[in-house]
Amino acid sequence: MRAADFEIRNYEKLDKILSKLCELVTRGQSSAKDYGMVAAAVLDPSNQVVARLNRPGKDGKRIHAEHAAMEDYTNKYGPIPEGSIVITTLSPCNEHMDERDGPSCTDIINNSTVKKVYCGYMDPTQDDDTRQFNVLETADKQIRQQCKEFADTFLGDVEEDFDANDTPPGPETQPTMPAGTVRVDVSDVYDWYKLGMHIANLKGLGKHDFGKGPPSAIISFGSEKEEHEYLKNLKKLGLTTTDIDPLDPNQPKSMPRQKTDSTYNVGENFANGKNPQDKGDSARHGIPKKASISSLRKIAKQGGRKGQLAHWQANMRSGKAK
Repeated sequence: MRAADFEIRNYEKLDKILSKLCELVTRGQSSAKDYGMVAAAVLDPSNQVVARLNRPGKDGKRIHAEHAAMEDYTNKYGPIPEGSIVITTLSPCNEHMDERDGPSCTDIINNSTVKKVYCGYMDPTQDDDTRQFNVLETADKQIRQQCKEFADTFLGDVEEDFDANDTPPGPETQPTMPAGTVRVDVSDVYDWYKLGMHIANLKGLGKHDFGKGPPSAIISFGSEKEEHEYLKNLKKLGLTTTDIDPLDPNQPKSMPRQKTDSTYNVGENFANGKNPQDKGDSARHGIPKKASISSLRKIAKQGGRKGQLAHWQANMRSGKAK
């Protein structure tokens, strides 16, 4: 499984779909049919979308929106293809619910080809230990608030671990990579090797030396100047590059820019330095030093860098791998 299979990138496009799902929930409440307060959609790589609301199931139970959307997509188009995304107003459930018709939405997604879920509001009452997919919460305050209001109608008031005046948890909007960092799309792991072996002398290579497409390598050149020197040669090789470092005023106009998310924050530093300004990542992101595992699990649900660090700490203290 490639890391790229779990990446969520086009937030603007996904937020537009989330807005449509919110409209679907609102319209559903004025319908004569018994629709619920959660809407979900399946978006496949061909941009085909199937959106559905939480709806009545068997024996008075409910078919959750993710279940309904995935089931109806399969009935309409066939098996859900790899690279598809589930978009939902509320993150997938994974705990036992007497009112639910069928398995948890997490189990359904785990047993599918879907590796990416984008949600309007992260359900703080659900655990995330069994997820085999990446889930991110929108950073759009208005959409998140609307999705939370929908969820509050059946979740009730739930205490949250962040100030209501702060930016809501979700994909990081400020890049955290060093200057001169790019993502280079290559065809396979062997291309990574070739790229690493010849990075100092790219002029000796040609287009035939590399394939095209995923997976990708993250390369940090350490400075914008050095990055731009290599970009010229990478372009000659036919390799696609994406800028993911802090804003570069001299970035080529034709070069796409990555809106950074936690997928690319590949390093972590839990330790504090000797000086107050040398705090480790956990301290700088406000994770309590002696937080319990259950508290860390709750913080992890916030997503973003803080949630990622809390998730790793909870796993390590439980004897699990990151």
